[in-house]
Amino acid sequence: MEDQNVEKRTLQRNLLIFSFIGVLVIGLLGGIVFSIVEYRGITSDLSWSQELSDTEDYLGASESLDRAQGRWLVNLFDVRKPSIEDLFNEIETRIKDQKFYQAGLDIGNEGDWEIGMTLLSEIQSNSFYYQRAQTTVEQFRGKVLAQELETERTNRRFVEDEVKRQILTLNLVRNALESETTARLTAESATQTERLAKEEIQR
Repeated sequence: MEDQNVEKRTLQRNLLIFSFIGVLVIGLLGGIVFSIVEYRGITSDLSWSQELSDTEDYLGASESLDRAQGRWLVNLFDVRKPSIEDLFNEIETRIKDQKFYQAGLDIGNEGDWEIGMTLLSEIQSNSFYYQRAQTTVEQFRGKVLAQELETERTNRRFVEDEVKRQILTLNLVRNALESETTARLTAESATQTERLAKEEIQR
């Protein structure tokens, strides 16, 4: 009977140990699976945030990063935390650059191309908006040059018209002087002819 009790206890102890190990293995596998799912969620949130940021939906990108930052792997073990912080900083920089770009674009489109170019030139070369800003600066520069060219044409036309007016005035004065000189010479010639005729008659 004692052998049966010992055997029964050994069996119960072994069963308890195996049950404990089984629960531990299941818990460990469940934790690993849950951690993998959580990690994939973090990666998915980061990816989605980057996509939204590239389409300039910065609010949606920030919300996606907030979701990633709220996950337990990030909070407890700092998993992908540097990536999340880098993306937050990038979004903040993009928002600032977007404001500069939009302000420069708006001011330039209102006709103040020089100030628009100045604002757009402040965008750094590593910015998401740099290429757009440079393209817009070149467009504004083209408008400035076109305006300067038009001003030059207008000034030249004005000078040409002024020269034509002066030439016309000179021609009118010359014609008037020639007419007056011809009339005076004709009158003097008639007067001299009369005087000579009177002298001839008196002789």
